[in-house]
Amino acid sequence: ALGKIERDELDEQTNVAFAKTGTIHLLSISGLHVGILSMFLFGILRLGLIGRRLALACVAITTIVYALLISAEPPAVRATIVVLLVCLATLLRQRPLSFNLLAAGALVVLVMNPCDLFRIGPQLSFLAVAALIWAGGRFAPRPIADPLDRLIAQTRPWHVKWTRRWASRLLQGFAISFCVWATGVPLVLSQFHLISPATLALTPLLAVPVATALISGFLLLTVGWLAWPLAAMCGAVCDCSLWAIDTCIDYAASLSWSHAWAPGPAFWWLAGFYAALAACVVAPRWCPPPRWCLAGFAGWTALGFGLPLAAGHASPRLECTFLSVGHGCAVLLELPGGENVLYDAGRLGSPEAGARSIAGYLWHRGITRLDAIVLSHADVDHYNAVPELLTKFRVGAIYATPAMLLDEGPAMQTLLAAVRQAGVPLRETWSGDRLRVAGGCLLEVWHPTRRGVLGSDNANSLVLDVEYQGRRILLTGDLESPGIDDLLAESPCRCDVVLTPHHGSARSNPPGFAAWSTPEVAVVSGSANDRRPEVDRAYRQRGACVLNTADYGAIHLAVTRERIEVSAWKPAVHGATSESAERSAEVVALYRP
Repeated sequence: ALGKIERDELDEQTNVAFAKTGTIHLLSISGLHVGILSMFLFGILRLGLIGRRLALACVAITTIVYALLISAEPPAVRATIVVLLVCLATLLRQRPLSFNLLAAGALVVLVMNPCDLFRIGPQLSFLAVAALIWAGGRFAPRPIADPLDRLIAQTRPWHVKWTRRWASRLLQGFAISFCVWATGVPLVLSQFHLISPATLALTPLLAVPVATALISGFLLLTVGWLAWPLAAMCGAVCDCSLWAIDTCIDYAASLSWSHAWAPGPAFWWLAGFYAALAACVVAPRWCPPPRWCLAGFAGWTALGFGLPLAAGHASPRLECTFLSVGHGCAVLLELPGGENVLYDAGRLGSPEAGARSIAGYLWHRGITRLDAIVLSHADVDHYNAVPELLTKFRVGAIYATPAMLLDEGPAMQTLLAAVRQAGVPLRETWSGDRLRVAGGCLLEVWHPTRRGVLGSDNANSLVLDVEYQGRRILLTGDLESPGIDDLLAESPCRCDVVLTPHHGSARSNPPGFAAWSTPEVAVVSGSANDRRPEVDRAYRQRGACVLNTADYGAIHLAVTRERIEVSAWKPAVHGATSESAERSAEVVALYRP
């Protein structure tokens, strides 16, 4: 992976560990690899084996070949341009200027693909190199000016000089690592919602094993074929270096303080932060005193991170969002009293993908704590994202039916193990349970009973009724017969909004349920394969507007006494019938947070 950047060949656990510790750049296509190989090759060739010009030419050619080998990704192109210009400047006996070299690399990258300007990878790559250049000049060792101090330094014992030299380099490495880390933290936080303090210690400590692994692997591929003892030695050195890297990363990832998940700053905050940072670097004479810079940074940080958190505070309305997670379900309830409840959290396919979608929206809303997670039933597409969410959010309690907890499948055991590890209370709930929260909102379980019904997991889906200011939202999970028959046997109940049972399945008696609930809005939480015209027609015949998350993305409801405001993430209706699109356009406004 270090030499050819084949991250796909690594298991998910290894990739996650590198990401959590902020060292994923070691596995990404990076100018780091190009720079290490170029410096090593130039050092070997300058031992007197060949002339200076020929050594520079060999370095340039090898660098170009390696860049092409790793598909000429932007960081590698930037590093290649820098190496070529350094070789040219050395040949002409000119001193290259670091920021000019970086600017030249940026121009070439943008000419090759202007879209790289908006990609997070190239942005982080150039930002890290710019910070590295600035910090390298700032913390570079200064020559001893005083002749007496210089004489004292020269007369010290060799072991004292060696210790001082390496201690100074280690401190310099930590200082440079901090500058690079601090410069990139806001951008990483805005995109990945991750802070990794562990990278401050890991980056300088892993510099030697990373360089050793890369160089020994390079020698194994290029000259190992000359003699098997040489190949065996290079392979052993490479394996030991990789083992050291993997051991350090795994240990760091297991530490609770090595990383933290948090909401990221908005674009306007990032623009202001990096504009001020660039001004201080370009025009240091106009930069205010350090104490004023620190005070300004503290105020700007409080403003940028305080506003998203304030957005999650209590508001005089109920907000409900049906998230688009594919074939699955995740419904966020933001209650008037400030509580946050998540109804189901899962999807078919990758649980990590579902967790990313849900977590991204929660962070966008400034939510770092869920007061409760309510799970409808034991189908994995309704709960498999919960274990990952428990690692990123504080959760007050998890509610499930007794029938769900009887499931003994591996996915359920994974969920229970994650709940135990997180120390979150797991509570059973059944029909008749009520939770009245601040702001006059009522949550009540309508189905199933404590013993459940005879039938599948779907038939025992937890049906949650949410009432506020005379309005009603009904969340139904995957309810189907015979469970839905018990519900329909009750007196008809008018609902303002319903989650169509079982992703709008025809097996959930759409005509009967639509007649019983007579909703204004019927939401289908599903994928493109969950579009069923006959189901839509059954709800529309009862006057409902049918919205599918596959067509509209996240569907957001703001409930007050006067009205329910319905808005969608995507303005376009992909795959919906013309009749449905026309009806939906009357109530759906474009929603772009």
